[in-house]
Amino acid sequence: MLNLVRKGVAIAIRDSRNSYSRDPIGMLWTVIVPAMQAMIIIGVMFLIGRGATLGMPVLPFVAIGIIAWHLFRSLAFGAAQVGRSYSYMLTLPGITPMLIVVSRAMLSLVIYGVVMFGFLVALCIHEPWMPAICFDSAPMFVAVLLTIAAFALGTGLMLAPLLRSSIGQRLSPLVQRTLFFTSGIFFVTEMLPPTVRDIVLANPLVHGIQLLRDYYFVGYATTQADYAYLLGWTCVTCVLGLICYSQQRAHVLDP
Repeated sequence: MLNLVRKGVAIAIRDSRNSYSRDPIGMLWTVIVPAMQAMIIIGVMFLIGRGATLGMPVLPFVAIGIIAWHLFRSLAFGAAQVGRSYSYMLTLPGITPMLIVVSRAMLSLVIYGVVMFGFLVALCIHEPWMPAICFDSAPMFVAVLLTIAAFALGTGLMLAPLLRSSIGQRLSPLVQRTLFFTSGIFFVTEMLPPTVRDIVLANPLVHGIQLLRDYYFVGYATTQADYAYLLGWTCVTCVLGLICYSQQRAHVLDP
């Protein structure tokens, strides 16, 4: 097991070098892109007079949604992007396609987890009023974040064969934009009309993001997000993802 962990860490380190070393600002893009999106959403919310949502200040409210979305997007849509550039690793003893996919997923989880906690902790330190309303339950916050990551990885393994097809590549941007606007990044379901709310709550990611806010903000307790629902979908997608992986194992590293 320890040897497997070492191999996974080595793959993650090599992947980070390959992904970010060619760009002058490299890994900073994982902070810059969510920050720019958050600034746009926050600006729009201030323009329409929403300085807070159900008592939650707009800055951490949006930041939690944006970073959680990017974690999900990186894992769910990243599994299909593992191409022939990783094929040479399979010549090494004990390296399998699944180990490469999981190692890349762990790298994304570490990056976005550090960004999430770094920002939220820094906000608590910088703003004197924030500690009174933040980190209602840090262990559950971490548990939900890990569950979102597992759900995203299972979804990625399940959708990878489709997303590698020409039709999947054309539909992927549309699906991502749809999920961006319907996953609760800038709203909570308590704000929505019942008919719309029931449709939106079918998305497990909505439950995850809403629960993150529940366990971060002391004054907010969601009445509609359900951890059991998120966990159930996580188990289903992971099982189906492993089945899809076993069926398509020979093509996991195809371009």
